[in-house]
Amino acid sequence: MRPVTQAALWSLALPAVHGPAYAAVDTFDCALSRDGARMNLRFDLDPASFAPPVDPADPPRRRISRVRMADAEFEAEAILGQDGSHGFWAATQGMLMTVAPDGTARMSDHGDRPWQGQCREIG
Repeated sequence: MRPVTQAALWSLALPAVHGPAYAAVDTFDCALSRDGARMNLRFDLDPASFAPPVDPADPPRRRISRVRMADAEFEAEAILGQDGSHGFWAATQGMLMTVAPDGTARMSDHGDRPWQGQCREIG
């Protein structure tokens, strides 16, 4: 096989192996507070799960976020806003987490007031 042809074949293969379907999952580390109480949590988000399907016959992708707190670990529905915001919705736990592009975070739960704080992307 000629080097040019071989290079062309590799250039076609690499996007399939290293393309969006294999993109890294983003992990966010958050420090929140409410009424003097503090809470740390981490959640992840797979941006590739929000990409449009390649074929209209493809099944919908699951947009799952894994949330880890001191006393719990659960799956939630991942949220990715058009403005760059992200977060999750956990119906069973009654939690809605939103993080603005600047890292400002707000989480509503069963409390009277929301948790507020900052999140930073760690991977």
